[in-house]
Amino acid sequence: MAPLMIRFVFRFIVLPIRMKKKNAISITPHRVPTVLEDLSPEMQEFLGQQVRGFRAEGFEAVSNVKMPDATPNAQSVLVLMVNRQKREVAVVTVVWALDLRTTVFWIRTDFSDGTALVTGVNPRVAIFPRHPRGDPASFPWVKDAATLCEAHRRRLERSGRAAELQLVPAPGEEAKYLDEEKRQSNDWFVASGYIWRDEAAGVYRKTWKGTFLMTWKAMEPIKRWRVQLRDRRSRRLWRELGMATWSRPAMPGDAAALPPAAPIAPADSSAPTPVVSSASDSSELQYEPVLKPGEARCEHADGVLVVRIEPMRTADVLSTQIGNLQTLVVFGWILVPYVIMARIAWQFSQPVYFDYFRWPSIAFFLLAVIFFFSAAWSLITKLARWRRASVVWASPEGLRFANAPARRQSGWVDRGDIELIRVVFASVGFWSKRYRLEARLRGSSRHQPLFVSDNAAALNEVKVALGQAMGISVPPVAPQGTGPRGDAPMATVRGADGLN
Repeated sequence: MAPLMIRFVFRFIVLPIRMKKKNAISITPHRVPTVLEDLSPEMQEFLGQQVRGFRAEGFEAVSNVKMPDATPNAQSVLVLMVNRQKREVAVVTVVWALDLRTTVFWIRTDFSDGTALVTGVNPRVAIFPRHPRGDPASFPWVKDAATLCEAHRRRLERSGRAAELQLVPAPGEEAKYLDEEKRQSNDWFVASGYIWRDEAAGVYRKTWKGTFLMTWKAMEPIKRWRVQLRDRRSRRLWRELGMATWSRPAMPGDAAALPPAAPIAPADSSAPTPVVSSASDSSELQYEPVLKPGEARCEHADGVLVVRIEPMRTADVLSTQIGNLQTLVVFGWILVPYVIMARIAWQFSQPVYFDYFRWPSIAFFLLAVIFFFSAAWSLITKLARWRRASVVWASPEGLRFANAPARRQSGWVDRGDIELIRVVFASVGFWSKRYRLEARLRGSSRHQPLFVSDNAAALNEVKVALGQAMGISVPPVAPQGTGPRGDAPMATVRGADGLN
């Protein structure tokens, strides 16, 4: 009980206090024209795809800026588009902070009374309060602008406000539109008691109320509950709009559907690793000596990065299972008297020994059996998982893994579903620490472990290599403090704060 209380106090009290002075929001963020080299290949592909999609819906791009200092640790690129015929504004933006990146796009209809109807795609859940003048909805599963436009226009018709006067920024007034929208959002956050305006420093700083609430909203399991609640509401609205039966018309630029990838057989850890020779005149299959336990090896073949990490030794695996070993020893000793008494009672028919088998004692015995065999099963499964070489294949489409040290040992993860790849502390053993390389999935608390090793530097090199192979390596941002568990600090997406 004491360790649980200590963990609770640290996560929900100490951590928010430590976050109090970090990640202020600039009052007047600096804007510069976006340069292609500032973006990763994934960001370039996302922005290009969404801009082309909105242009097909009648939008024109009127602003494309990068904000390098909106918040510490975070940078963002924002493309503002306007459909003057339908009186709609669209924004496509990417935000990146350290290893984390977020892609968001949304459509907004502003009315003359100051209210707005906002429909967007944001996999993350907002940590700021919703503006009372906004009517937001987020459909995080939408991938293209045409589908989002259809959903937004159906919402507009459903609201009964399609005939009202709708406003769009006049030509040349786009910068003022962005500034005014940002000012209104921040004024509401100030009025809600989340932040306060520090004129001397030129930033908004978090209040104690805002610090605790925003930190708690970004923590598990609160974050997962909020995401699930948001998704249930969005799915219900999606069905009410009739979007479940709507399909987007085929566009001339649509790519043909790719066939499903063939299953990849689990790697045989006992066989030597084949190496494809880079020499063009050699077709002979070569072999390399088996790698040391925990050692990583990367190689490229046909545009795919193949990463293999040799399994740990049995002694190394056992050294990380201190809790399971202690459980086996403690409950094993508890079960010994029961086994002895049962044997004597059965052999000599001595009724006095059946005192051990009255109901309270039987309940305790069953509980000890459950704990003992649960620890034994956990130990056996970890030995089975961690004693095989883990292999990952990475490409711009995503990554495929086999023999992963997790419950899901093989499978495929699409690049768009990966929020970040990170190295985290896994466990401590008798003589070394263990680290885990994992992929965290968008819009949820789920993560997929890929590798386990005692070499943190090697795992970080693999993380960089995987990011480059998939095209998700974000431009570097100088670290100045992060949010809970590496979340983007106060990297809010302008206009999309109320989407969730």
